[in-house]
Amino acid sequence: MRRPIHLMLALVTLALVTLTFGCAKPLSDSQPNNEGISGKPQSSCEAFLKNDGVCLDVIWEHYPTESTFGSLIVFARNLGTGHLVKDFTRDLQATLWMPSMGHGSSPVKVVVIQPGLFRIEKVFFNMRGDWEVRFQTPTDRAAWALEF
Repeated sequence: MRRPIHLMLALVTLALVTLTFGCAKPLSDSQPNNEGISGKPQSSCEAFLKNDGVCLDVIWEHYPTESTFGSLIVFARNLGTGHLVKDFTRDLQATLWMPSMGHGSSPVKVVVIQPGLFRIEKVFFNMRGDWEVRFQTPTDRAAWALEF
């Protein structure tokens, strides 16, 4: 089933506004406790692509259940400025992996919304426990650990 285009545009617009106003200040000008709008330090990120100099921030668009697929929105942020990396067009790949069990889940689909902004579709965890979303580019790799 296709989602209405206006809903997708609203989500992307909200995300871009949040990034524009929430990350526009240099880290040295951040709040005294060095926390961003999300309540976590701006210097942290869910997945760090060191070779690419990119921080991947991840938010759930739709959280998966035991019987339905979920989707993620991934923002590629410059580590130095905190801004969306508008020229980040590398082939981003994602894999769902359960480290404690040594296996993954069904393949996901990575969709480029615009350079530096991606949607990961068909996220499904086939059992409860510890999971990683493993990200890979031609020059780097990183993982985001989570519990389902």
